[in-house]
Amino acid sequence: MSSYDCVAPISWDVLHQRILPSWCAVLEGNIDCIDFCEEFIPNYREEFLDPERYSWKKLPKGYLKNIDWKMGSILNANQIRNSDSHLELEKLGIADFGTYLIQYACKSTACAIRGDKQKTDVYFAESFYGYWDETDFQVAGTKSYYEFLKTVFHVEWNPDKHVLIHKAKENVPLELIQLLGNLFLGLRSFPGVRVIEGNWQWPSYDDNLIQGYLTPKEVKDLLPFLEFVTNSSELDDETFPMFVDRAHKASIIGLGLITFHAGL
Repeated sequence: MSSYDCVAPISWDVLHQRILPSWCAVLEGNIDCIDFCEEFIPNYREEFLDPERYSWKKLPKGYLKNIDWKMGSILNANQIRNSDSHLELEKLGIADFGTYLIQYACKSTACAIRGDKQKTDVYFAESFYGYWDETDFQVAGTKSYYEFLKTVFHVEWNPDKHVLIHKAKENVPLELIQLLGNLFLGLRSFPGVRVIEGNWQWPSYDDNLIQGYLTPKEVKDLLPFLEFVTNSSELDDETFPMFVDRAHKASIIGLGLITFHAGL
């Protein structure tokens, strides 16, 4: 199946001071999901909040304590994979819907990065790669997969799970391996959202997923290592220059990056 995916610049302050606190208040039962939607998702559809469909009244108690996470910290995806409370959210259908909600909250609070997009951005005319459809903010998009990852990883198709499994190649800087893993390959997550089955994986189905993210500092750390990809004889990916452009511009104004599978 095909998916339209993107890496989007994101304000770390908005994410950790507004979006995630409000979403965690939903997970803890302190506010209704409709309150979250009214704040972050214009024109939301009320049927999505049907309690019979998503069992909001059956939220597991002590979810954040069970996943051992504190606001403002990085959430290792294994913390929710190993959580009984998170498994319950998945059974209720809330983890899938939470992914959708966080994605759209990030869209509605997106930051425009540097440059007049219609005059100076060479990606403005692309059919879907360069911009989020609803907010028209700059992203680094692709269809189904970021091929430049193959310059850093050996990639193996798992037909049973419909995922691409990544193993680092020799002689690749360890920092580059870790940073790309954190951004693309399911190592990081947020509370209450769906997570891919294992680390170092990319999905080959079209479900919405948050595949990872980098802090503003990590975006700056990543930039020098992208030269390794640029110089690789294996590089054959028209989306890579756009990814570099978005990462560079995000670093200038102190934004993080987040990867949405099926996020365009």
